[in-house]
Amino acid sequence: MKYLILLLLFLSSVNFPQTSNWTNVKETNINVVNADPFRFDFFTNRYGNHIIFQEDNILKYYRMDVDGYSDPHLFPRPIESSSVFSPSISGDDNNLYVVYGLGNEVRVKRSTNGGLSWSLWYPSFSLSTNVTEWGLESVVSGDKIHVTYLEQGVVRYRFRSLTGGDWSPVLDVSDGESGNFPRITAYKYYISDFVYFMYRKFNHVDYDCKWRRFDVSSGTWDTPIYTAPIELNEYDETDKFLGIRADYQNVIIYFEFHRPPPTDYFFAWINLDLNNNPISYGNADLNNQENHRMYSTPTADGKTHTVFYWNDLAEGGSSDHGLWRSFSAEMIPTDEFYQYVSNQVNFLYHLNLSSAGNDVHVIWKDPYGPDGGSNLRYKYDDQIPLAPAGLTVTEGANNHPRLDWNVGPEPDRHIYKIYRFDSYGGGWQNIDSTTATTYTDQEFTYCHAIPPATCANYRNISYRVTVVDKGSHESDPSLEVIARLVGGAPSKAGAGNKDVEKVTEYSLVQNYPNPFNPITTINYSIKSAGMVTLKAYDMLGREVATLVNEMKGAGNFSVEFNASELPSGIYVYRLTAGNFVDTKKLILLK
Repeated sequence: MKYLILLLLFLSSVNFPQTSNWTNVKETNINVVNADPFRFDFFTNRYGNHIIFQEDNILKYYRMDVDGYSDPHLFPRPIESSSVFSPSISGDDNNLYVVYGLGNEVRVKRSTNGGLSWSLWYPSFSLSTNVTEWGLESVVSGDKIHVTYLEQGVVRYRFRSLTGGDWSPVLDVSDGESGNFPRITAYKYYISDFVYFMYRKFNHVDYDCKWRRFDVSSGTWDTPIYTAPIELNEYDETDKFLGIRADYQNVIIYFEFHRPPPTDYFFAWINLDLNNNPISYGNADLNNQENHRMYSTPTADGKTHTVFYWNDLAEGGSSDHGLWRSFSAEMIPTDEFYQYVSNQVNFLYHLNLSSAGNDVHVIWKDPYGPDGGSNLRYKYDDQIPLAPAGLTVTEGANNHPRLDWNVGPEPDRHIYKIYRFDSYGGGWQNIDSTTATTYTDQEFTYCHAIPPATCANYRNISYRVTVVDKGSHESDPSLEVIARLVGGAPSKAGAGNKDVEKVTEYSLVQNYPNPFNPITTINYSIKSAGMVTLKAYDMLGREVATLVNEMKGAGNFSVEFNASELPSGIYVYRLTAGNFVDTKKLILLK
């Protein structure tokens, strides 16, 4: 019971997944009236939304911002001036990769400047048969690109480092048996690269789906596993959709099936652990509404989001709809995320989705739109941005502290806000904002006095950064960085007063460094004298360390946490002082 209470206390301080916050529908200027809806893909990163499709025997690329605008002076860009099969686009924060089949050749084009220019990424590789529709899929994960494809009815796989080199040897995914509709996803966990596959076993008798995992680091395969506990051989037409999402702990599989007679359509999902044991599973009766296409994407908060559209057979196939739905990390459907993307989305009309951070982006072609169905329509679920990562502080020009951090993954970034904490007191202050990913604090400098000489006002100064998106959502702060600097408030020692400036608020500072091994420092401020406790707990609510448990006067304090006896993992530390309680996470990485 004690552990349960502590765990509930921790959960009260955690940011739970937010409700949806969809923007209004945006009418884009990307004309897709002649675009092939089967040769069409969508990917989002910090540069914006990236769209590829086949039109007039040309594979075209567009980049679109979050307002639905694509610069007509820059786009479209031709990727390939020939008819291609199974094109897909993926990438990372900085690079884009388009993989497609041209005859029996698998080609990769790469852009390193947000899609403004493309080049053939050598070497390509050839198959013994031509690439077919739905016979090729790719994904970028960590430092590798992974490609699965059909060759002579067998599902195969190759990968390549993003830094160059040759492709891996050909690997057999389906273990020699016939298959089709290969799907792939990948997850990098510390030094391990896990790649997950799903395919439909095809022997003209049944249509059971299988999934399999490959550990790139060790070069080992799991045995192909059926998608139990749902027995697909009771149904047919399971090839309407196959999709897979996975990480190092569980596998999530989606498909659609119908049971004849009478015809009854279902959207089904299964959440399995890596030993094929069901964590959760279920299906949604589509009430005789045939699901034609479906896509899924993960977000940073552990959710999986799906978009699909179906043909309402009750209306003679004349009414087609698009639907978006979100699932928790345990794949439990959440009703408040259930909504229409559009009341009318015509069958096979370019519906797709992607994500960046926790934002979900959806595109589709609406035949009832104001442009008569010629252009794409677009909207996105605008969530709080991720905290900026990679913050560092170094000595810059004229000895001023210079902050640098990484660009966030969301394309709707607006400004970064700079916060500073001075050990003289006053708490965290927003000192400036910028659209750049660097900032120099002109009010402080590094001290270069040679001992025993010292510098006046020489003390610890902490910094952190947040990002604000176009919807005015401000992220959590980045990890803090600390520098010993000179400047700011006048020296109390020089004035003959050795007391620290009065602290005006309670605060608990993010530990530094974080991640750490095995020692980290935690700073905190106490506004009024009283009993203070600072304790660390594991994620089950069990106390693992007592760092402070005593009466404290008002002031700024610092304590070291030595976790040499603890295993790697995520822990939390909680400060209690009077009515003030605050909790933060720390990561021990040995």
